[in-house]
Amino acid sequence: MLEMSSRMSVSVKIASVSLIYLQLNAVVAVVCIGMQIHYGLGTHGEMLSDHQIERLSFNIYISIITYSASLGLTKLAVLMQYRRVFQTPRFQFWNYIFIGVIMIYLIATVLGCIFVCYPVQRFWKTHITGNCIDTFASWLSNAILNIITDLMIIILPMPVVRNLQLRPRQKLLLMGVFAFGAL
Repeated sequence: MLEMSSRMSVSVKIASVSLIYLQLNAVVAVVCIGMQIHYGLGTHGEMLSDHQIERLSFNIYISIITYSASLGLTKLAVLMQYRRVFQTPRFQFWNYIFIGVIMIYLIATVLGCIFVCYPVQRFWKTHITGNCIDTFASWLSNAILNIITDLMIIILPMPVVRNLQLRPRQKLLLMGVFAFGAL
């Protein structure tokens, strides 16, 4: 019983930390969007000064990083909740694998967003000599990985729900609730 209690508290702690980081990311994102508006977001590019373009680009850069981190942290929070709700050993095994995959995905995407250019400042200071990766290819691959990990998380509880001792209609409705996350 003590082992189960300590295991659950670790899960709760990790989920809590994910939620705290999500909240911090939300605050940073709101501030960055406010700064983007201040520096000319929505204004025609030819009407912006070089300083405005640089500051706007910097705030977009920070927004991209916080957005990527928020996606991964949200997925981790959902998986931690799954860990607490579904206690079957087989589910726990796959859930831990998915947590590992999402953690690798989270670290890779955040680092990919941070180091999209070399030197890093090249993203917002276009006059600096350096190189940037193909941002379209980067964002497209990130979107594809995002969809795949979303589908993994949506499908993960389905076998457990299917094996519950419920009427078929209730099972379908419960599966629908979990699949609703796809929207």
